Amino acid sequence: MYRHPDNPNLTLFYGSEWNNLPLLWRQSPFIEQYLQINHRVMRHAFSGARECLVILLELRFPYAYPYSERGVITHFFRSLKEQVRADLKARERRTGRKVACNLDYIWARERDESERSHFHVALFVDLKAYYTLGSFNLQVPVQDEFQMSPIIPAAQSMAGRINRAWARALGLLEEQGIGLVHYPKNAEHRMSPQDINYPIEYFELFRRLSYLAKARTKDYAQPSETDWYGSSRVCPASF
Repeated sequence: MYRHPDNPNLTLFYGSEWNNLPLLWRQSPFIEQYLQINHRVMRHAFSGARECLVILLELRFPYAYPYSERGVITHFFRSLKEQVRADLKARERRTGRKVACNLDYIWARERDESERSHFHVALFVDLKAYYTLGSFNLQVPVQDEFQMSPIIPAAQSMAGRINRAWARALGLLEEQGIGLVHYPKNAEHRMSPQDINYPIEYFELFRRLSYLAKARTKDYAQPSETDWYGSSRVCPASF
């Protein structure tokens, strides 16, 4: 075990396994406290035999973004939660059936050689509420000088809600946010603790999320920048 040279509160971990869970060893070293966060959120997300849609994504800043990065990830999750809450209430009004959905998440801020950071995010939502990201063809409201306060229609897919949440977090119009959310290959994982392959899928997901916990691309030399990793509060909270 080694202390991080720029942040002695953090511990570097080298190797291909952590607590018998696999890691992307080529990304070593990892920050052990971040691996602990990943494990804690995953255990909570699948507790009580909960089935989850796990969505992996990357949030990027627009070119020459002039404002501070501080707090934008908090605004993103707040907006996304509000949209999920509104969508579930609208469904209940239409169908008369109440659907609950927890939203767990892990996020990591990274900065390489570029001036701006970017965020890696893993979202865990109830599979019974959301089965897929849905359509990427985003329908954005048209605003003009004769429509100063348009009624903004609800996003029609989870991909649309994510795009809207990120645009709002950045203080942009929704159409200006298109292209700033990137989804990697195999961005969706549908996981159920009842499935026979669940242990293998759990291990593979932990391995993939260990990428977020890698030490490089996190610059602790700047004491004013401390928000490099975070997660949802792992306690029961349904919308």
